[in-house]
Formats: sequence, C-alpha cells, structure tokens
Amino acid sequence: MSIPTTSNVIKSMVTVGPPAAAASIHGAVRSPYSVLYVTTPTKDVATKIASGLLEKRLVACVNIIPGITSMYRWEGKIASDEEQLMVMKTRQSLFNDVAKFVKENHPYDVPEVIELPIEQGHKEYIDWIGESTKDPNANE
Repeated sequence: MSIPTTSNVIKSMVTVGPPAAAASIHGAVRSPYSVLYVTTPTKDVATKIASGLLEKRLVACVNIIPGITSMYRWEGKIASDEEQLMVMKTRQSLFNDVAKFVKENHPYDVPEVIELPIEQGHKEYIDWIGESTKDPNANE
C-alpha cells in the first residue's frame, strides 16, 4: 500500500468523484458546522462575549487572537484600529443566535460577524463541536 500524496488524492478526486470520496482516506467528514469571525476592540470585550456564547452553548470553542490591525472604510474615511480576533466554531444552524448575542453585547454599531462553513474536518473534532453546542432541533 502506498502513502497517499497530494497528487494521488487530486487524481482520486477527479477520477472517483466528489471530494468526500477522497476525503475519507484521511478520516475527514463533511460537516454542518462553521467557523465564525468576530473582531472586538479589547480582550475584555472578547472574553465577555466568548464566555456568554460558551455558557449558552452557542459555540464549542473560541480562540482570541490579540494584536491584529484592522484597516477599513468607515463613514467615508479609511480607518485603522488594533483589535482582537475571535475565531469560533459552531453549528451553522446557530449562526443567527450567535449574531444576535454578539450584536447585543458588542460596543460597535456594526460588529463583524462572518460565517465560513467547515466543509470537512477531522471526524473526532467535528463530532466534538456537535456535542459541545446545543442542537436547536432537540428539546434541551
């Protein structure tokens, strides 16, 4: 048995079918989960929002990355601020609840809340996201 190389995996995807067929080689699974980005002005704000989201089981994990520089257009001018970046993992079905919570607890008039779907991931980690967040379809 040979070790799969990127080239072989790509060939497998082209000749066998969709990415899910090739992904199973590495124990990856498709998922109904997503990564969310939120920026905050301070670590205290990020920690407060993260704690609330975790307590409500709206997210499974929050990484707070300090010291990013955000440059953006606001009210007709180019602005620049030092911010914290929150990277959160959750269910796609909880996006609206997360966005509402962030808006209610964030000092910005227009907080950044961006969702990127997790197309695939390590099965045990993907399962953990599901176990760590509330299921909006279940009676909890």
